[in-house]
Amino acid sequence: MKLPLAALLATVFLAQASPAQIASSTSSNPSVLATQSVAAFSQSNIASVHLSGTAHAIAGSTDETGTFTFDIQPTGESNLQIEAGPLTDDEVTGAFDADPACTWSGKDGVKHSVAQHNCVLSVNWMLPAMAVETRGAKLSIASVDNPVDSGPAISVSVLVKNTKKGAARYAKLTTVTMALDSSSLPRWLSYSAHPDDDENTDIPILVRYSDYRQVSGATIPFHIQKYINNGLALDLQIENATVQ
Repeated sequence: MKLPLAALLATVFLAQASPAQIASSTSSNPSVLATQSVAAFSQSNIASVHLSGTAHAIAGSTDETGTFTFDIQPTGESNLQIEAGPLTDDEVTGAFDADPACTWSGKDGVKHSVAQHNCVLSVNWMLPAMAVETRGAKLSIASVDNPVDSGPAISVSVLVKNTKKGAARYAKLTTVTMALDSSSLPRWLSYSAHPDDDENTDIPILVRYSDYRQVSGATIPFHIQKYINNGLALDLQIENATVQ
């Protein structure tokens, strides 16, 4: 697989310990939590979001600071471009469907396909509430225990209507866990990435969101941090946001 910044990251973080496993819970109504999260993100339809700012990328002993841009549409199509020296990265994700296409390219600009099992998440990790809003009928929502801190959490996966083994596999690959803050906004998101040639080996990813601000009717986190197996790999500070 190519974890964003992959070749440098995978070897470093696979050796670290995994976070606690998530256990099922029925302490909260998951549908209500999801609805509240959508309402907190935006109460009107959004055609696109454009974000830009500074990027701090880390992979082992390589530590670079640069810039980033991010664009996303309600279809799920997105482009995250990071300009950070040797950790320069361009991630393109296709529209949400049963077989989405994702690519990445590094400093040399050569495009590579992302393994399909790393391209089927139910949401976009940069702005997860946007997918919950636009894909509601196609998502399965359940309550889970919060393995990181206090507060409500839900699991989100692509709704699979049969019980075949392949369907269970697909549901697992698409699942994310999202914790909500007191305003029902995502506080953190967790999911598993995998090596290109091994979808059964889980690499824990945790994304934290903070510094929420109102932008043209949407509530956007201006600080996003991505951890790979407990190690900070990407720290994004938004400086400009456009919502249409």
